[in-house]
Amino acid sequence: MLKNYSMKKICIVFMLIGGLISQCTHSPVETLLPRFPAVDHHQVKVEGELGRRMDLVMHTNIPKIDLDSVFLEPFRYKSAKEYYPDDYFCCPNNYRRIISDLPELIYYQSDQGIAVNLYNRSKVSFEIENQMVHVSQETSYPSSGEVIIVIEPEESCEFEVKLRISFWCKNPSVSINGSELQEKPVAGNFYSILRKWNAADHIKLVLPMEYRFVRGRGNQWDKVALMRGPVVYGINNKDNPLVDEKTNLTIDPGTISAPYPDDTFRPGGLKCTAQLLNGTSEITFTEFIDPSGIKSFFHIPPENYGMVTDDALVAKQY
Repeated sequence: MLKNYSMKKICIVFMLIGGLISQCTHSPVETLLPRFPAVDHHQVKVEGELGRRMDLVMHTNIPKIDLDSVFLEPFRYKSAKEYYPDDYFCCPNNYRRIISDLPELIYYQSDQGIAVNLYNRSKVSFEIENQMVHVSQETSYPSSGEVIIVIEPEESCEFEVKLRISFWCKNPSVSINGSELQEKPVAGNFYSILRKWNAADHIKLVLPMEYRFVRGRGNQWDKVALMRGPVVYGINNKDNPLVDEKTNLTIDPGTISAPYPDDTFRPGGLKCTAQLLNGTSEITFTEFIDPSGIKSFFHIPPENYGMVTDDALVAKQY
């Protein structure tokens, strides 16, 4: 656990700035991030906040650099893209640094056991109580919110497993070996399971994903962006040839379709559609990593602003 709390505050500031401004803050943040989940309530919530920022960065910002070396964040205050003409010593190179650090951000270890911070197909081994414990994940996250985590100690032993519960999830559930646990997970916190683990025990975590509208800031103050799980959706001018960066769109939020497969930019990717408010045209939304995307923000009718959230933009106070 990181004991210098002022350093932890620096981590939070860098991560929150990174989600809004530049990729270049992401890599330094990962060097500073605490590698051990805290045990007290206050610090667990703080580290849950860091985890949620990392989740957004990993599934929205970072892949965007790889695809088109673009200097654009999903929540920048202006919508026009700014491309790097060369391989600067900035975002493209920090992409390489971040990718090399990713494996260290999925799991943490503490004196009490282990914690799962990010959800991704992966395998890792920890030494706990003088034996090796093997942990693996199977999931299609962020396309799906279902995660299977297999715990395999060499011999039965007791330790704690913590699961980061995404802040946007309204009805998460956790089961072990097919039996749902009675204690309900709380969004935005780590869910702790202390028990004696046996070989091939498996945890099933379900994080139902619903669409949500995220409030804009700055020049986008009267607009919203569409998110599902940690993924931001945008509008391109390939599927929507009549749309450009200056087009003002008003979407009917009740017409957003169920997500459907789109492997164009990543395996298991998704897209969706929605009707313009006048009902005469359909708009296609693709994941933010789409290189042909030109805007993330749009209008919804004023009477629907009650459903808008600040969840991905505003720092939470603990």
